[in-house]
Amino acid sequence: MVTGRGSRREDFSPLRSPNRMAGQRQIAGSLHGICDAGLGITLADEVVGENRDAFSVDCALYDGRQVFEHVIAHVRDRQVVRQVDLEAWDH
Repeated sequence: MVTGRGSRREDFSPLRSPNRMAGQRQIAGSLHGICDAGLGITLADEVVGENRDAFSVDCALYDGRQVFEHVIAHVRDRQVVRQVDLEAWDH
C-alpha cells in the first residue's frame, strides 16, 4: 500500500524530464496498467525488514527485450513511504 502523499519518479531519457507520479491514485493507476498489460513479470530475492523491503523484478517485454530491476521500499505503518528503483534495459 502506498501512502496518499507518496510519490513515484521514473527517470527515462532525457533525465531532465522524468515521469513523476504523486499520490496513491496516480501511482496505483500506473501499476494497474503494468499488471493489466500481461507482461511476464517475476519477483525474486525478497527481503522483508522492519522498515524496508527489497526485491528484484525481471520483466519480459512483448518484443523480446528484458528489463531487470532492484527495488528498495521504505515502509512506515505497513505503507510504502518511499521507493527507490534501479532498472537495466536490454535495448
